[in-house]
This record gives sequence, structure tokens and C-alpha cells, in this order.
Amino acid sequence: MTDAKTLKKPYRWTGFSYLVLLVVTFGLQILIGIILEARGVSISDNTTLLMYASELPMWLIGMPAAAFMMKKLVIKTEPRWEKQDAFVADESRVTFGRYVKWFFIAIFLMEAGNLIGITVADSLNKVTSLNLENNTVSLLQNLDIWTDFILGGIIGPIVEELMFRKVLIDGVGRYSKKTAIILSGLMFGLFHMNIYQIFYAAFLGMLLAYIYVKTGKIWCTILLHILLNNFQGVLPLLMLKGFDLEKLSALTASTESNMTELISFMMNPSVLLYMGYALLLFIFAMVGGVITIINLKKFFFMEEDPGLKAAGVLKTVYLNAGILLFIAATIVFTFVQ
Repeated sequence: MTDAKTLKKPYRWTGFSYLVLLVVTFGLQILIGIILEARGVSISDNTTLLMYASELPMWLIGMPAAAFMMKKLVIKTEPRWEKQDAFVADESRVTFGRYVKWFFIAIFLMEAGNLIGITVADSLNKVTSLNLENNTVSLLQNLDIWTDFILGGIIGPIVEELMFRKVLIDGVGRYSKKTAIILSGLMFGLFHMNIYQIFYAAFLGMLLAYIYVKTGKIWCTILLHILLNNFQGVLPLLMLKGFDLEKLSALTASTESNMTELISFMMNPSVLLYMGYALLLFIFAMVGGVITIINLKKFFFMEEDPGLKAAGVLKTVYLNAGILLFIAATIVFTFVQ
């Protein structure tokens, strides 16, 4: 059996690998911004250019660098448990019924996480001098719909699943599948570096990690992630472009609103369509909540590896230099951004 000191090594290098992803990406984003500004190009006024300048350095340089480190320092290194050379999934069968169930669970977890994120952010704004805003929403609302679809609805889910499920779980999943699922979700949530997004991304990340561990098929998580990003990201933004959201907020917030004007505005087909979507989302979340409660025991009763359990999960997996520095960096970048 591998000793605790040696077992901590792959988790420490995992933290350092994803820290490199953060630092390289953030550094390149700053450098690109400086170069463009020096050439008289303001990316702050061009949301499409801002999106490309933010995402491409991460996808083309940051993630490949981190994946290379994971491959050399974690996936192809010792220690390995007896008779276990690499991560082996449970190879559960993928059926349409299971996929629908996962979709409903994902909707519930994302909505629950979203509420937690909003509550935490609002609480921090009240008790501190911080003025936290969900900049991602305002960015996407001003983004060209095709850019949003290509970057956020297709490419983003693919590279995120490869990096936070395939690479991460292939690296540490052989030591403990249950711990790998939790670590994948936590690191995925923190990586979003947005208080409003951390919780729902973490919950979703754990579900996607669970699916990958159970099926061993990364395409399952990629397709589900693409479906969710388009259903909860691209689709509502497309509908929001059909009416003036600021006018709706003003009409509903004003105590002197003209009721006739408000009713007339609410009869806008785009508004009705969005209200129908919101109702459907609520129903899906309720169904997903019931399914989650029924199936939650399957996760909690997953066996923890005895070697890792004996070494101490908290001490071995999370309280090491790599993971602690990754957590610290995401917190700093969250508030810097």
C-alpha cells in the first residue's frame, strides 16, 4: 500500500498543473489587452473581441500546457495501486432514459447553485464594501448570438470536459473515484472565478464527473454540457434579444407604472416565450430535485479507497501546496476581475 506522503504527490502536482493553467491564461489575457490597447483597439468596447481575447489564450495555450503537465507528472507516474495501472471507469450502459435523468438532475443542481451564488454575492455586498456583479451575464447579453453559440455553446463545453473530466479524472481517479468526482467539481467551480457561477459550476462539475466515472465515455459529458449551455445560456439570451429587458425592469420596479403599458409590454410574443421558458425551467428543476433526492445515496455510498481513507482525504487531497495555491489563486483572480 502506498504511504500518505507518496500518495499526496499526484494531488499536489494536479494543483500545480491547474495553477499553471490559471497563471498562463491570466497573463496572456493581460498581455493581449496591453498590445491591443497600444494599437488603439479597445477590447472593453467590443464584447466579441473581448470574448475571443479571453478564451483563445486559455484554450490554445493554457489548457494544453496544464494537460501536458498532468500527463507527465500525474497520469504516467507512480504510485499506482496493486494491479491497477490507470483509472478504470465502471462502464455503465448509456441509455436515453438515463440521459434524460441526468439532464433533469443537472437543471436542478444548476438552479440550486445559482440561488446559492446570488445569495452569497448579495450577502458579501451587504456586509463589505465590495460591489460584486455578474459580469458574465452582461457580457453575454451584448455578445453576438453566433459567437455565443460557437464559443459558449460548442467549443467551451468540449475543452472544459476534456480538461476537467478527462484529464483530471484520468490522473487522480485511480486513487479514489469518489474523491476525484468532488475534486473535479470543486476545481471546475473555482476556475470560473465568479461568485455567481462558482456553486452551480461546482455542482454541475460533480455530476459530469460522476457520469464520466460511471460510463468512461467523455462524449457523454461533452454532449450533456453542450445541451445545458445552449438550453440555459444561448437559448434564453436569444429570447432576451426580442425585447428591452431594461424597460421591463423599469416598468416592474416603478410604483407609478402605467398598468396598461405594462400589460401591453408583457403581451410581446418574445416576453411570453421567455415566460414560458422560465416556467418550463422551473418544472424541469422540480423534477430534477426529486430525481436527485432519490439517487443521492448512490453517490454517498460510493466506497472510498481504503488507502486514501487511511492517509486522510482532507490532508492528502486538499491540504497540499498545489491545491492550496490553486484555490488561493482563483480567489485572488475572482476579486481582481
